[in-house]
Amino acid sequence: MIVGSGIPDVVFPHNSKSEYISLTDYFSDPDGDNLTITVAIESGTGIVYTFNYIIGTPTYGTIVFHATNGISSHATVIVTADDGKGGTVNDSFEVSVT
Repeated sequence: MIVGSGIPDVVFPHNSKSEYISLTDYFSDPDGDNLTITVAIESGTGIVYTFNYIIGTPTYGTIVFHATNGISSHATVIVTADDGKGGTVNDSFEVSVT
């Protein structure tokens, strides 16, 4: 399994309703194995997320961030991709509300 490129940091204004990225753009498996992607916010406050983890759905791998307090916030997000056959990779990125 490889990380195609590092997941970019996400910055969005506090008056925005949300910001999203598709994590499937950043992970691939050269063997064509289905990847299970998990997401966790490691640190930070004021940001929550929703994540579609159901393989085969049109928005699989999409994470949507929402600011919860309407002020500047910051969080570190940890993403893990696993092919179920011993191949696992982690990546992290920052999310900021300005």
